[in-house]
Amino acid sequence: MYFELLKWEASIAAGFGVDGQDVINQQLPNYDLFIGLFWTRLGTKTPRSVSGTAEEYERAMERRRKFGDVEIAFYFKDSNIDPRKLDLIQFNSLQDFEKRIQSEGAFSKIFTDDDSLRYEISLLLDRIARKFRSPTNTTDQNENSARTIPIDTSDIPKMEEFTEDLGLIDISENIENYSSISLEILGRIAESINDLNADISASTARISDISRVRQLTNDEMKPIISEISLSMDKFSDMLENSVPEFSESSTIMANNVRDLVRVSYDFIDENESSLSSVNSLKNDLLSLVEAIESSGTQMLDFRNTISGLQRMTVAFNKSKRRLVTNLDNLLEKQNSIRVITMQSLSEIDSLNEEWNEKFS
Repeated sequence: MYFELLKWEASIAAGFGVDGQDVINQQLPNYDLFIGLFWTRLGTKTPRSVSGTAEEYERAMERRRKFGDVEIAFYFKDSNIDPRKLDLIQFNSLQDFEKRIQSEGAFSKIFTDDDSLRYEISLLLDRIARKFRSPTNTTDQNENSARTIPIDTSDIPKMEEFTEDLGLIDISENIENYSSISLEILGRIAESINDLNADISASTARISDISRVRQLTNDEMKPIISEISLSMDKFSDMLENSVPEFSESSTIMANNVRDLVRVSYDFIDENESSLSSVNSLKNDLLSLVEAIESSGTQMLDFRNTISGLQRMTVAFNKSKRRLVTNLDNLLEKQNSIRVITMQSLSEIDSLNEEWNEKFS
């Protein structure tokens, strides 16, 4: 299938109307899918609606009610923002809008970063593509299931130019491999946390032992503080190498699960064992979710401990700030991968439900 993206920046020409949104409305073609993306703002008010995006949604809903030919999907970003940059009026308007679309039948999804949004959009486009796939090749069914639009495909790259033709076995092996890599990285990070905790405890004990006898001099404190700084920098070095690897392997694994579910539709038959390859991977995914949640709790406690350390020297403060930043980055990536993995599990459950509806 070929999807063409329409957005005002690239698809709408300059012109005159009642207002800017009216110019956009005049030029929009009969699209098949409306996607709304939000973070903290609803948008600029128009003479007809609370915002331009809200107005576009209302027009899409009107078409959907009349003709049923428009798919609508909403995604809301769940990520930290500097409170000083938060427009509370806009944020409250957005929350009101979210409640409104839910009351009108919307099931919106959450994303945390580019990877989780990319995964969500891929799931959506896969579902749209399956809707257009006809069960037989009769002319009538094909005409009813999709609108054929003649397009020039000469500039569209062939699939083999940018992706491998992976099959069921290949995808299953990839998932098992990348799941193991992700779990191994989390284990490695947990060990490093224990090592750094041990180093900090040992240094603190040395300071306490001397303090029981007399007050430490600055010359005595500096080498001990320097050792802690070196340990924190060593851990930061490890994180800066491991976090991108963890993010990449986990994202590839989750995307392969999506591919596995898609490929599995070709193998579904009345034999329940046709889903065995997909369901056998649920344990791997559940193990990864459990590991992320467990290490996340440990990581957050450790991050708060490091953040609470007193400022001692310039080098120590720099090492501490660097480590806290790396831990925050890791926690954000972990949460993103947890969300994506939970979505993968949801896709497997949806496939099972479809099988039950079809054959039970």
